[in-house]
Amino acid sequence: MGDYPYSIAVSLGSAASTLQSAGLHVSIIRATGVSVNSAPVTNADITPAVPTEKAVVWVAANPSQSMTFEWGNALKVYQTGPVETGSVIIEASLDVAQAGYVISYLVTGFGSSSPAPAGASQSDYFIDNKSGSNDVSFGLAQCCYLNGNQISDGPIPICNEPIINNMIGQFSESSKFGVFLWSQSDSGVVINTATVGVDTFTVCSGTQLNIALNPSTNRFYSTS
Repeated sequence: MGDYPYSIAVSLGSAASTLQSAGLHVSIIRATGVSVNSAPVTNADITPAVPTEKAVVWVAANPSQSMTFEWGNALKVYQTGPVETGSVIIEASLDVAQAGYVISYLVTGFGSSSPAPAGASQSDYFIDNKSGSNDVSFGLAQCCYLNGNQISDGPIPICNEPIINNMIGQFSESSKFGVFLWSQSDSGVVINTATVGVDTFTVCSGTQLNIALNPSTNRFYSTS
């Protein structure tokens, strides 16, 4: 483990050069629960067991023989416009994400936060669209490091959901991650996971997940 509590070590070995020649990238998505309602959902768990069909490519990296992805606990909330499948998400507004709090989104951007009501999950994140616009979408974003180097200049989206005016989006983190090979090099892209072969793993704080690639199937498996 490095300086961050969460880590995935990917061993590609000699297959790395083959993947490079084929233009494939090691890609990671995160299973994130989303619920949009007029008020925060209470007494309910919206965390998915596996990545959902609509997902965001959190990381897409050029393959090398040994790759270690690391990240911490800090999250951001972001706002952008409507996002289509295949589009790269461009974050228009960012703010600190606080678990168990509802943050308002106004015409001028993110505003104040207030505690989520009793019965709502205190580990979830809530965004209240008070901007007057229905042409916006939101999500969580986080930085990721590959072999000690930050992958992007800032936090990368891990999920995306449209939230119309006067509705509240509730976002739930999960310990489930999907790893797959992909021909595109962009992070922060909305995809349909049914079109790629995603292998799902559990990543826990303080324990590095070790995975390797089966070159005959191009699928990943755990070696931990």
